Amino acid sequence: MLKKLSELNLVTYQRYKGVRLTETGKKMALEIIRHHRLIELYLSEALGYTWDEVHEEADKLEHVISEDFEARISEFLGNPTHDPHGDPIPSVELKLPPAMDLIPLTEIQEQRTGIIKRVRTQDRDELNMLAHLNLVLESLIQVISTDKSGVRISVGGERFLIPTSLANHIWLILVD
Repeated sequence: MLKKLSELNLVTYQRYKGVRLTETGKKMALEIIRHHRLIELYLSEALGYTWDEVHEEADKLEHVISEDFEARISEFLGNPTHDPHGDPIPSVELKLPPAMDLIPLTEIQEQRTGIIKRVRTQDRDELNMLAHLNLVLESLIQVISTDKSGVRISVGGERFLIPTSLANHIWLILVD
């Protein structure tokens, strides 16, 4: 497969030395990412899919939509910059939006408050659990304490202990 991708000028490949995307390969990857994330957002916003359902559907559709369909989805959604998980959507020019100063939940000091801006997991069980705890994008949370077992937080008057493995996937912007 790597040899075939190399012949298509999508990667440079040297046996036992690794693989790198070429500029053509990078553009193609960004196009697929754009399709995937727009589809996720469309499924969520227009069709009512939950954020734990959209990834699998988008995986099935990302390679088969036309550029016209992509443009219509983008226009319908108001040319969004982020998908339902807070992941950036490349622009039509295949440029990523400016990066935000996000910090993983595990690195936020005690008594600090932040807003969830990105959840970096596609695991359905993890996303479902986060939704049930109201730990979704734009949720305001306060870090109470951190230890080996996880991060104890407060959100909406409720207190939870988020395991470290899951807390690593929650990225916030500080507000205080």
